[in-house]
Amino acid sequence: MKKNITQLVLLLLAVMICCISCNKDDDPDNTGMISLYESDKLLVSIVVGSTAKGFSFVFSNSIPDSLARVDFCRSYTHPLRYFEDQSGYFFIQDFFGWNVCQPTDTTLEGTDLWDLQDPVGNYFIRDMTDIATTVGSGFAEYYWNNPATGQNEKKLSYIEVISGIEYFIGSGFYIRSSSALITILESNKEILKNLNLSFAEGISAVFTDIYADSLDQVEFCRTLLDPIKFFEDNSGYFYIVDLKGNCISHGGNNTLEGQYLYDLQDVMGSYFIRDMIAVAENPGQGFTEYYWNNPATGKDEKKIAYVIRIPGTDYFIGSGVYI
Repeated sequence: MKKNITQLVLLLLAVMICCISCNKDDDPDNTGMISLYESDKLLVSIVVGSTAKGFSFVFSNSIPDSLARVDFCRSYTHPLRYFEDQSGYFFIQDFFGWNVCQPTDTTLEGTDLWDLQDPVGNYFIRDMTDIATTVGSGFAEYYWNNPATGQNEKKLSYIEVISGIEYFIGSGFYIRSSSALITILESNKEILKNLNLSFAEGISAVFTDIYADSLDQVEFCRTLLDPIKFFEDNSGYFYIVDLKGNCISHGGNNTLEGQYLYDLQDVMGSYFIRDMIAVAENPGQGFTEYYWNNPATGKDEKKIAYVIRIPGTDYFIGSGVYI
């Protein structure tokens, strides 16, 4: 009898543990924690990796001339800032030490930085170039001026080769002393916010400087964005829609491009494009939720997306994460 009771108790405990585990899997706030440091690493790697891929396709399909590529890089990166304190920006180097663009100090552009050392003696451009020419991407740590504070601070940058050209692009964050943890969902939301902000500002700049014609703008958006996939399962992608509901580009399903999506509903009946337009119009950026097909699973799943109006246009750009 005692043996049967013991077995029953063990069985009930197993069921309870299983239920708790299942409930955690269903709750995005309980899927795990991540340190701010690791979250920032993931953020800059996705921002840089996505931009490197987009630039590669723009260069190979639209900008074959080397000087025009330099102009494009500078136009795209100069006004672009991200992170709450505006300390996030891009820099681009070639494989031989020459700087292509350095938005926080444009006097460095076109100069040879091979022998440049940080305040503690690191030849960090050489370190970055070694990463680019051997493994193609990775992190480099060094000291550099933080534009948010005006002080030389320890920085961790992620660099990645722009495929098809002997350039690498990089961006980083200034290392915080805090060891605080945040949820995976909070981390992903920060990634989406900063990722979309960076692309919105870059696209706006090249619309003004290079692609003034509306048809050229549409083609540029598709060339830049459609090939980009991010997150570990490649479920992340970009879309651009105008404020009337016309789809300009869609990296998850390019058959939607050119279609009128204002009346599109998700599986729950939500007019989610209308919701996105409302956010893009006022306050101009923010999060929305809806259900959409997850390209990693082939199923309709709940998704949280960040949308932001592209400055100077009636377009908004967005991307999301499945939760």
